[in-house]
Amino acid sequence: MKYYDTYLPYIIDDDYDWSYPAPEMQLLWRLDDLQGRLEELIAKDAPYRDGYIYSEDDIRYALPEHLSDIGKVERAIELAKDDLVHKYGLPDPDTLIFDELEVVAEDCVGQMTLLDLLSEELPKAA
Repeated sequence: MKYYDTYLPYIIDDDYDWSYPAPEMQLLWRLDDLQGRLEELIAKDAPYRDGYIYSEDDIRYALPEHLSDIGKVERAIELAKDDLVHKYGLPDPDTLIFDELEVVAEDCVGQMTLLDLLSEELPKAA
């Protein structure tokens, strides 16, 4: 799970039963899959709408691979986020999702660079 790791403290506590994933966890996995599908369709320059009409339940429960246009994938993401907030009482995902650059910046604090390593290892020229 890429962007939705911040939800884990809301779902998993110390005595979490890992034998069957919680519905909230499954919904987070679905969100992650839908985000991947959206990126894939955008990269393929897929149409925003196709000629097929899906009901809201069809969009809500369809596998991401079966959604062939950008509009339906965006609607499925909206429905999944709505379920997280209203059905399971979790905070709004848009307030918890961080930009990838923020996460990378946190990980790189105090990171040693190649120049730092080489300057310590190489003998100084006289």
